[in-house]
Amino acid sequence: MSSTPEHGEDRWATNRHLIEEWHRTGDMGALWPDVPAAERHSAQAQVRAVTQAVLRSSATRPALFAPDERQARALGIAGYTSGMGPLLGWWIQQGLVEAPPQVREVFARHLDHGRRRRSVLSDALDRIVQVMRAEGVDPVVIKGLHTGAVYFPDPGTRPAADIDLLVRPAERGQAVEALGKAGFVESRRTRYAARSEWRPIDRPHGVHSLELDHVDNPWSVDLHTALERWYFRGLRRGLGEEPFDHMTEVPISGTTVRALAQPYVTAFLALHASHDLVQMQLVRLVELVLVIRADLRKRALDWAAFASLIRETGIERFVHPALALAEALAPGTVERALLERLGRLATPRTRRVLARVIEADMGAQVPVAGRQVDVGERAPRAVAQRLGARGAERRRHARGTGTPLLAAALDVRARAFALARRWRRRRTGILEASWGRR
Repeated sequence: MSSTPEHGEDRWATNRHLIEEWHRTGDMGALWPDVPAAERHSAQAQVRAVTQAVLRSSATRPALFAPDERQARALGIAGYTSGMGPLLGWWIQQGLVEAPPQVREVFARHLDHGRRRRSVLSDALDRIVQVMRAEGVDPVVIKGLHTGAVYFPDPGTRPAADIDLLVRPAERGQAVEALGKAGFVESRRTRYAARSEWRPIDRPHGVHSLELDHVDNPWSVDLHTALERWYFRGLRRGLGEEPFDHMTEVPISGTTVRALAQPYVTAFLALHASHDLVQMQLVRLVELVLVIRADLRKRALDWAAFASLIRETGIERFVHPALALAEALAPGTVERALLERLGRLATPRTRRVLARVIEADMGAQVPVAGRQVDVGERAPRAVAQRLGARGAERRRHARGTGTPLLAAALDVRARAFALARRWRRRRTGILEASWGRR
């Protein structure tokens, strides 16, 4: 069903070109130029509606509908961009969602690759943890690998582009040495937040598929030394040092590892999901719903303790968006009094943004009125994409109004900026690694 070459370096080169076009234009549709935007948006609406129905235990079994293979492919792309592909495949397999044969085939492939990819990451995690422990560091597994193993119905139903590990700042040197011994090389260090990315030396970096989380798509290890998010220079929010003293142990594919305990896991997932709403993935909200529901049933999550934590750490306003969206997706998930109090702290802009995300079926980078939804306030990538789109519009206007010198000057400037961006990405080695982070 894919329009890209099926084998080897030709496919990698094609996908690389599509990724570069996406970065250049800021238009996510550039990744699938032969799939009309209307079909992708319709598919995203179906994915959201089915997800909502399953989470709400609808009396009527929801269905994914596609009259032909082309629209089944659009549904698969929506499953990929939302992060819901493997979970939809599992729901279909379990009879929770109806689907015609061509749609069943698409999402069965998502589930198969999700399981195989999870196996690859779990094996790598086991090797890394053993080497780190030999160096005197016991890392904490956070985000997808933790929640997939504990809260999702099948570990392979929670896509992951990274193995996210948390260590104390004082242990970073030992952790870095261990990653080198385990066969990883540092590919990127973020400028502000306390995080670095490490890629396996022995794996190719080409992107195999832009339509599902392919088992051979690139992945990395994200090494964190703090549970925090940076918003712009001078403003950052996080959970401080306290989480290191409140851990739990969980089994991941036979290896017992440390993970965040409540209420820290819910607080960090909400902080993370709220950070960059312009690239909101539906699976992050589903993840939040599953974690909250499971730990409320086990009485591991107490809303009073959660409210105290986010108040004391000053992250109330910064976790509100994800909690509000999770409640919109699955009513009754978040305590009403807490959500109402957090809502009163939200700015008018945040309320408008949340309404637009809900209106856009909680999808990533959905065009509205010809431009991207900039829901991440001061998000650098969103700003760059918006400026790129404005530049393209100015060049078109210059050509259309008969000012060739201005058009030529703008073209030269655009090419210079594009070359600078490309050089910067190549130097840091993140082009393939940044194609779709989760």
